Amino acid sequence: MRIIAGKFKGRRLQTPSNNNIRPTTDRMRETLFNLIGHGPAAPYYQGHVLDLFAGTGALGLEALSRGAKHVTFVENDRNAAQLIRRNIDLCQASACSSLLIQDACHLSRPRHDYTTIFMDPPYHKDLLTPTVGTLLDNGYITEQTLIVAEKSVDDDFNLPPALQLLKERKYGASHMMLISHL
Repeated sequence: MRIIAGKFKGRRLQTPSNNNIRPTTDRMRETLFNLIGHGPAAPYYQGHVLDLFAGTGALGLEALSRGAKHVTFVENDRNAAQLIRRNIDLCQASACSSLLIQDACHLSRPRHDYTTIFMDPPYHKDLLTPTVGTLLDNGYITEQTLIVAEKSVDDDFNLPPALQLLKERKYGASHMMLISHL
């Protein structure tokens, strides 16, 4: 697994030694950043980014590589959090990132106005709908926020009335969505 573009291009990230983490593949990340990197969504990942269910940190580190000001990684698994910390160090990105070891479904008030929120929860756990609800309730999602969510094609997701689906793509077992506030 590597960083695809930007100032960290080509850096190889550490990957998990077990199957508890399902990293977004290089191909999926490239497709994702092509989707949000062209047209009206282009400036979104250049502000403050929130990477929920961060796993390896690959999405947030790709955003940093491409110009994000700061990324907050949120991961509740301590082993995954250690992996994220190692990948942050590999990219020498400690000054422009922070790591919270906590449940993404129970976040308190935001520290920043986030322009992009990456959400890639574990498949088949139905975490996307409650997490989006928490983000809405606690003020994480504003009119300037783009949500990039990935879920299993088999998982349900109920889009709250305050949000709109901008784009969606299905790739094998993965369903990727770009969502914004109305």
